[in-house]
Amino acid sequence: MKISIPGQTHNFVDIESLTNGRATLRYDLNHDRWPWLSLPVNHPVLQDKYLYFSTLSVYIAEGKFDDSVLTALTQVRWEIFRNDSDQLHADQGSFNSIVEEGRSGFELTGYTASGAKVFKQTGRGRDFPVAQFKAMRAASRAEALATLSPATLNFAAPNELGLGSDGISFVTRAQELDGEQWVDAQVTSEAGFHPTHPFHTGTGDHVNAGHLLDCALQAAHAFLGGKLECIAGEAQFKRYVELDLPFSLRLLAQKSTDTDHTTLQLAVSQAKQENAYIELKLQRT
Repeated sequence: MKISIPGQTHNFVDIESLTNGRATLRYDLNHDRWPWLSLPVNHPVLQDKYLYFSTLSVYIAEGKFDDSVLTALTQVRWEIFRNDSDQLHADQGSFNSIVEEGRSGFELTGYTASGAKVFKQTGRGRDFPVAQFKAMRAASRAEALATLSPATLNFAAPNELGLGSDGISFVTRAQELDGEQWVDAQVTSEAGFHPTHPFHTGTGDHVNAGHLLDCALQAAHAFLGGKLECIAGEAQFKRYVELDLPFSLRLLAQKSTDTDHTTLQLAVSQAKQENAYIELKLQRT
């Protein structure tokens, strides 16, 4: 089943079957069409793309998506599985729609062609009438603009943030005052989207979930140093982060379970508001 995604010429997802909120999916692994497939299977931004296209495609197919309602992602958890196909992207998936406490949710699992499990995600969203959503977005943007102006930040070098030679830094080096550590960040309309950016895509309305997860992974490198990969994580999204305006990622907690694994808890703030909380489980490489 081919589903048309608003604003997209192609869809990353083909729905093979759909019954009572349960779907089997097939993913289009065309690297020329989807720039974020250049990322490794455990990168949080790639996980966000699987989430976005899978949930939206199923919701459209189920008739839950129309011009009067918009759904915003509010919470997501994900886990990467190790197997003999570590370097392979998931080319098929299973999706299950869940309703808990009157709010929509989902469970998504990705597999390789051989059936090896690559990842599992669970998440929840919140529905808004379009008129309410537009008013909320306008008020949020106006509030941020009244407090902040675009900043000229001294971003850390890409190689300090776990990025490749074509990477674009969104965060500064780690800063510390009175025992509190943070990085400043900014995602611009000019540098934050493909083709200027090597893999980020989106509506251009706000700093999207993929941007925030990328910033969190960059911040983790700034705090911990060395080369890290993310093997699990969780994010809660409270308010939209505005493009072209500075924000910060503050280190709330750091826990090391052994010599190789560290979990960081981060708070994302902009214009004196708490926008998101992100937790990353990291492994040194």
